Amino acid sequence: MNTENKQSLRFDDIPEVLGWIKRKLVELDAKIDVIQGKKQLAVEEDKWFSIQALSNYLPEHPAVQTIYSWTSAKRIPYHREDKRLRFLKSEIDAWLKKPEAHLKSIEQIEDEARQ
Repeated sequence: MNTENKQSLRFDDIPEVLGWIKRKLVELDAKIDVIQGKKQLAVEEDKWFSIQALSNYLPEHPAVQTIYSWTSAKRIPYHREDKRLRFLKSEIDAWLKKPEAHLKSIEQIEDEARQ
């Protein structure tokens, strides 16, 4: 539709005008989604967790000792800074999305029972 056309609208023009409005709204909606996505990314910076903060963040709130055992078994992503363990939120979130990350083998369950 020509937006520069200054003619008055006729009844027969309504479907064309509504189609044009609909296309413009869809374009505007897509642009808003892009802008909101960029703002969302800027707000959600990656964050470092201490072992206690990680325990609080994880859904099951495992004991700190459990997290230490996961790092020893290399079951969870971590970084060592001097003697401290640090955990990057983005890596933990990716790990949480893997279903196999949380499943224990029968061997692991038996080992924990023996301990």
